[in-house]
Amino acid sequence: MTKYEMVVVLDPNKTEEEQQTVLAKLDEVITKNGGTIESRDVWGKRRLAYSIGKRRDGYYVLYLFDADPSGSALPELNRYLRISEDVLRSLVTKAVVGKSTGKAPSEMEGHGPYRGRPSFGRDRDSRPDREYRRPSNSDSNSSDTSESADAEKKEEAPASTESAS
Repeated sequence: MTKYEMVVVLDPNKTEEEQQTVLAKLDEVITKNGGTIESRDVWGKRRLAYSIGKRRDGYYVLYLFDADPSGSALPELNRYLRISEDVLRSLVTKAVVGKSTGKAPSEMEGHGPYRGRPSFGRDRDSRPDREYRRPSNSDSNSSDTSESADAEKKEEAPASTESAS
């Protein structure tokens, strides 16, 4: 038997009884096909990263279960997840030994909310100051461009007076 994790996002507009019915059906599909459920952790209603079918929220549930990879539990479970209209999204993966806790991300120790970019060992304060470099008089590009712009303006002025007469 292999350990699996499954996260299911249910439609938040359904009633509590309808959501419990879907979860009971998931339990039945796993156990009926030779799997055993270790835990079912209901995370509740949370904001989605992007809208799915004009829905901005989802009802999250995390399952940890054992199943035979060559058995019928996984194909039947995936089939039910695809055809159920109450399931917005789902993901079934092999559980990582020692890493799968079965807890919501907010309950895990040392895993607070993400706070900006990681520093990678460097701070803004540790950078050396940049020296201001004043443009020197040897830069002739700026004076050449202003002279050519003045010459173009003088050529345009007589052309506009001739068209007016």
